[in-house]
Amino acid sequence: MKLSHLLGLCFFFGLSACQSTDSSNMNAAYKSALIATEKWGEIDGQDVNLYTLQNKNGMQLQLSNYGALIVKALVPDRNGEFADVALGYPTLEDYQRERAGMGAVIGRYHNRIRNGQFELEGEQYQVTLNEGENSIHAGFEYQRALWTALAITTDNGPGLQLTYVSPDGSHGFPGEVRTTLTYVLTEDNAIDLRFEAGADRPTPLNYIQHAYFNLNGVSDTVLKHVVSIDADTHAAYDSSALQTGRIESLRGEAFDLIEPTEIGAHLDEIALGGYHQTYILNKKDGELKTIASIWDPESGRTMDVSTTSPTMTFYVSMGLNNSVPGKYGIEYAPFKGFCMETGFIPDSVNYPHLPSTIFGPDRRYDERVIYRFGVKP
Repeated sequence: MKLSHLLGLCFFFGLSACQSTDSSNMNAAYKSALIATEKWGEIDGQDVNLYTLQNKNGMQLQLSNYGALIVKALVPDRNGEFADVALGYPTLEDYQRERAGMGAVIGRYHNRIRNGQFELEGEQYQVTLNEGENSIHAGFEYQRALWTALAITTDNGPGLQLTYVSPDGSHGFPGEVRTTLTYVLTEDNAIDLRFEAGADRPTPLNYIQHAYFNLNGVSDTVLKHVVSIDADTHAAYDSSALQTGRIESLRGEAFDLIEPTEIGAHLDEIALGGYHQTYILNKKDGELKTIASIWDPESGRTMDVSTTSPTMTFYVSMGLNNSVPGKYGIEYAPFKGFCMETGFIPDSVNYPHLPSTIFGPDRRYDERVIYRFGVKP
């Protein structure tokens, strides 16, 4: 284990836990709970906190009420050694100035809206333009919001419930939207996240969790990770990474991942220089199903993704750079992480033939994603 990762583990458990390398003694001390709440900083006079959850296996998940962030995820490898598999930054100030949305929940609407425009019920809306002529991640509102946090206990493990109210007209979007997120760290080493939202009038909603993961603990790129996604079709992008409204077959494409594939195997054949595709998942509407698996041969760590959502955007961080240096002194660069963003098709608000992302008093938003970690020998 890297010294920086070990120091992080020592911080979580207290120094006494790090004075012994006997894993059986450490395991005996593990308890499922929210084991720490600490102040991380302030924004406009309001406290920003870190909340650390731990399950009976010793896996730990650190969250924040700023951006509903996943800040850390300590996960064991095939030898039982823990490493942080979630990319992030050392300080709150770093998160305030970065643009990648690393670890954050993105809302009201993830990814890009072409020209920042859409029509709803005969009215034209213009929303915040923050990527040239387009809107991305709804003006960064949710990833920079302060959420109200409540520690909870569930039958499946410790959790944190986060609530945020976006006012009518925020960043140009109609309607007041109340969003509740429920994170649970389960006893079988999964991060279980439920998105629930209601609006007082029809409005576009399309949430994702935007964590960047690396199963080798960011000791290397993810190019040797092996991934499979249960999808036969994808929502096609243009050369500017904007949706076209076309649904196309994956068969014969370099980014077809129906069979386990090493991430680095076909990068030269993919138009955008790496995976940034929205996969239409082979599942029924609303069905909670495991639709993706990824494995790091170096550490043995695995991650399975289950969701109720109809699509998943798989991104391998081609655009990642070190403009905001990473935690543990790690230099971030292309392919240092991957995102598995379950939700609805980006910009589908502008394509009536695609599954609707309009929610309101008569239709609540209720979706779920589970990232389940394991090991292979």
